[in-house]
Amino acid sequence: MSGAPDDKTLSGVQAGRRLLAQGDVAEAAGLAERMLQANAEDVGALMLLAQARLQAKAPGEALAAVRRGLALAPRAPLLRELEARVHLAREDRSAARAALQQALAHSPTLVSANALLAELLLQDGSPQPALARVQQALQAQDFAQRPAALRFRALLAGARAALMLGRYRLGLGWAQRARRLQPNNPAAMLVLGELLCGAGRRGHAAPLLRAVLAQQPNTVPALVRLGEALHLTDAQAESIQCFDRALALQPDEPVALVLSAAGRILSARVEEDALIRERLERFLELETTPLYTVKAAYWVAFTAMPLEYERRCWRAIRASVTREMAEVDAPPFVHRGRAHERIRVGYISPNFGNHGIGHVTHQLYQRHIRERFEVYVYPTNERPTDHSTFKQAIAETADHYRPLAGQRPLQMAQAIYADEIDILIDLNGYMGATNIIETCSLRPAPLQLYWLGHGGGMGLPYYDYIIGDPVVTPEADDGQYDDAVLRLPHCFAPASPYPMAEPTPSRADEGLAEDGFVFCAFNNPAKVSLEVFELWMRILSAVPDSQLWLSRGHNPDIAANLRAAAERLGVGGERLVFAQRRPDKAEHFARHRLAGLFLDTFNVNAATTCLDALWAGLPVLTRPGDHFCSRIAASMVQTAGLDELICESNEAYVDTAIALANDPARLQALRERAWEARTASPLFDIDRFVLGLEAGLTEIWARYQQGLAVAGVTVRGR
Repeated sequence: MSGAPDDKTLSGVQAGRRLLAQGDVAEAAGLAERMLQANAEDVGALMLLAQARLQAKAPGEALAAVRRGLALAPRAPLLRELEARVHLAREDRSAARAALQQALAHSPTLVSANALLAELLLQDGSPQPALARVQQALQAQDFAQRPAALRFRALLAGARAALMLGRYRLGLGWAQRARRLQPNNPAAMLVLGELLCGAGRRGHAAPLLRAVLAQQPNTVPALVRLGEALHLTDAQAESIQCFDRALALQPDEPVALVLSAAGRILSARVEEDALIRERLERFLELETTPLYTVKAAYWVAFTAMPLEYERRCWRAIRASVTREMAEVDAPPFVHRGRAHERIRVGYISPNFGNHGIGHVTHQLYQRHIRERFEVYVYPTNERPTDHSTFKQAIAETADHYRPLAGQRPLQMAQAIYADEIDILIDLNGYMGATNIIETCSLRPAPLQLYWLGHGGGMGLPYYDYIIGDPVVTPEADDGQYDDAVLRLPHCFAPASPYPMAEPTPSRADEGLAEDGFVFCAFNNPAKVSLEVFELWMRILSAVPDSQLWLSRGHNPDIAANLRAAAERLGVGGERLVFAQRRPDKAEHFARHRLAGLFLDTFNVNAATTCLDALWAGLPVLTRPGDHFCSRIAASMVQTAGLDELICESNEAYVDTAIALANDPARLQALRERAWEARTASPLFDIDRFVLGLEAGLTEIWARYQQGLAVAGVTVRGR
């Protein structure tokens, strides 16, 4: 009696399903009861009854019907799947998963059961097994014949699993197939938009995410992803609006917290300093992925938040990297017992080219003494449109140029380990992507250093040393760092000489007024805080007809934001002039001759831009703080022999700027000394710099070979 259903049973069940689809639940239940009166062992009728009771929100009665059916057909996969749905209605997820696993034990490619189990696994944060379930469903011979709604669910679950696993290409294929089935479905558009963001195709993602929000304006994931897609674009203001809307709905959304703060910094919204700090503080109370914690670590320094916040970032990054890398199945690298005639030093960065890192280091690699050092360069981003002399010089002068673009951290670590690198130097730190940090967490080299990317330490156990100097990392501050300090004798940053164009452009060419003193601040506008901006406005107010020549940056809102802030402080916005971007570095150097004095920022100093100004013979006025990145310019200015341009207070900074603008003879003497420093100072002596660096690397390598613990090293003057 419990064998294959007869035609009468099949027609009755089909009729009952039509009634359920029409919403006639009571009529469908009545039909099932009549069928069971005729045959108490009719499994199809029991399933129909269970479906009717489930739809009537009577899960207890539905479960009773399912159990009667299972007593008759315990191996029936569809009945087990129905049991899972009943358990879900009763909020028993564990029993639901068990029922689905039993269904799939008998029918591994059952599309509906695989799709439902994949959805449950995703809700539980288990994307890898969810992905496996979708792949099983896709292997079903009748997948293409299954109802479109069922295929949509399976493909959507697969796309979400792939997104969570960072397998963007795989996920994009499934998301696109799902969207073809339901073109305007907001869930499909959202996951496709998220996958496009993950794959770096943000321009393609934005229209999809806007379409989601047109249907569902309060969808927080869509707001966050659209904000992220527009972050670092000309639509930064819209990006901030998206994040703000998301936070109004979900105040602890971590991506919105950190990127809304970063967007404000990047837009030079100086009057929102307090909100920026508040958002970063809230972010640091949350648990999130390494990428966004690294972004917070980078931006915290721009806000002058206490050092404890930086330490909180370090702890959060350590915890999040540990979580992310726990799934990497690889034995630890063994370094002892390997010996080389020369020390193998590897430099790793995404910025070996037309970037500040490439600008200051492009002559470094060829200057290493080859009898003692073998130089490896590992670019993690090839920048195919970068045909600069900087990139060319680095690629041609390293002993080994090993591109790692597109590789996962384990692959990168394996490549570095295979090269038997002795000392690995990370030139990126908290500046952007996390793949180098994750690579270093695997310890591919016995000694690992951080240098140059951002001002400060790493605070992570995978980094043994940071490279500093007596000004940015004074011995009194050694306790601030978890990393040991390798202290160079002069400035921690190299300065590679570079040609300067002739002739000097005219003021009109640069948008400057023909008369009046020109203060210059070519720092990244993100470094402009409310504190320093207010001081700049005091200086302009005290020097009639003076102008402040600023970097335009990459954000179209910067000029309007700063001019509006100037107006509110009583200074005409037209006195702020924004420099056009000059791709030719030689031309950029030449226009420095039009300025009288470079005004530094405080929280994060000018770095490459300070070196540029000094190389062009332009004096740099700075006021150091109590953090590595607030002392960078002081280190450079002192190394250039211009100590009197290092101010001890805000008042001294303002007074000195005003005095120099009104004392052409004194300023001219400073310009001449800055020009002489190009050849007389250690600042621009790249060979001298390399000797100091090599002395430090040799000493820490000797300590390692002797089995000594990592400890601070100070290289004496050379």
